[in-house]
Amino acid sequence: MFAKALIPSANGLSLPLVIAVLPATDKTTVDALHSVGWKTYGNECKVPGAQLTITDGFVLSVNGLDFIKDSVNPAAPAGWWDAVSKMNDHVLALVVGSGHIDLQSPQLAAEFAELVDNQDTAFSLVPLVHQ
Repeated sequence: MFAKALIPSANGLSLPLVIAVLPATDKTTVDALHSVGWKTYGNECKVPGAQLTITDGFVLSVNGLDFIKDSVNPAAPAGWWDAVSKMNDHVLALVVGSGHIDLQSPQLAAEFAELVDNQDTAFSLVPLVHQ
């Protein structure tokens, strides 16, 4: 499951975020992303060769290797695409292991706070290709 969100920043800009929550059966993707340089959530990171492609679904790849594919492309909140443009077609990408966050939760902000430095997260700034 994945979602698009906007995160307010200290300088008043909204940062575009793509969140991918892995299925319970996926125990390797976060470690694989760490092995190619991704950091835990909350740590600055930009990995060369990473790319997020959005078409009817999305594909997260690093150096041509697809790490996550999803056939669903959820709606973006108002202002998300403008924020992507302001970031020179880059988004923050957050991959979260199953059970750490409920994207439908009324306490979503608190759940995000608990993800900082969680080893079951992978985080990076990635270029976005929209086809």
